[in-house]
Amino acid sequence: MAGLDPGAQRGWVYRGARNLSIDRYRTGAAGRVALRQAMDEVRRTATDVADAAEEAITRQRLAEVDRAIMALPEAQLVVVAMTAIAGMRAVDVAAAWTSRPGPYGIGCRRHDVPCGIC
Repeated sequence: MAGLDPGAQRGWVYRGARNLSIDRYRTGAAGRVALRQAMDEVRRTATDVADAAEEAITRQRLAEVDRAIMALPEAQLVVVAMTAIAGMRAVDVAAAWTSRPGPYGIGCRRHDVPCGIC
């Protein structure tokens, strides 16, 4: 630089400063893009973890409900099945049973023999 005239020195310093500012801008832009991508990945991972935790809690609750239903006395289990599986209302369940002895101490009006679920 010592052999350059003052105008050429200014031009050289200007180009150097310009190149440094361009490099800094590119590095900053790349850093911002990388940061944005990393934050998106963190959000996706957090969502996946939350979904997996929610699914595990749901499975656990369903297992608890299943155990509770299976622990019911047989007559209550039949009524639960009639309402939950067959979609019968309480009035329909009551209308379906008579006082005839059946497998659960009750009989079905729809058939000649006692049955569980109609």
